[in-house]
Amino acid sequence: MINYQGNTSLGAPTTRSANDIYKDELIKRGEALETRVKNSIAKLISEDRGHLAAELEEEETRITALINELKTTSPGPEALKLLEGEIARVEDRVTREEKLIEKETDTQDKLLANAKTLKTFVGLALVELSKVTGKDKPAAEKLAEELYREERRLDMLCQELIDAQTPRKIAEYEVEVRVHEVRVSELLRRAHFFQPTPAPPTPTTA
Repeated sequence: MINYQGNTSLGAPTTRSANDIYKDELIKRGEALETRVKNSIAKLISEDRGHLAAELEEEETRITALINELKTTSPGPEALKLLEGEIARVEDRVTREEKLIEKETDTQDKLLANAKTLKTFVGLALVELSKVTGKDKPAAEKLAEELYREERRLDMLCQELIDAQTPRKIAEYEVEVRVHEVRVSELLRRAHFFQPTPAPPTPTTA
């Protein structure tokens, strides 16, 4: 006697339908995407950038729902095609979001590195100014006061860059880093009594 649900009465498996194979392939595809999204979110959290994961978390919810639908229902060929289309759209959105996050974090990292380098350079200039004696000492002290203000602001800027949570805010800090670079360069052009080395760095982004 044959059991038309998929097995013989003796327990021997029958050939699975093309629809079942298609369904299983979609489940595997969905689970692979789910794992990818979870890993991306975990990486952001480990880097203290969990605030960037909101869109990915929404996509994780969508793909989990699609997987559950595939596992708990028996969709026909047309329904499977629709589900495949949904999975493909989630894949596209995830890829796009991952690229945006990568670009944003890369810009943030480079700006932070530039701000730290500029702060270090200001510190070196202050050391040199502290060595100035004689008739140039008053001018050196006045210049040092202005550079100290730049150093303090750069120190704050570094922390703000670490905490920056939106592309708009990062773009604002990019402008500010460039302003400080110009400001420091202008201040040091007044320091004719010594030649700072190296030259102030120029902030760059990708």
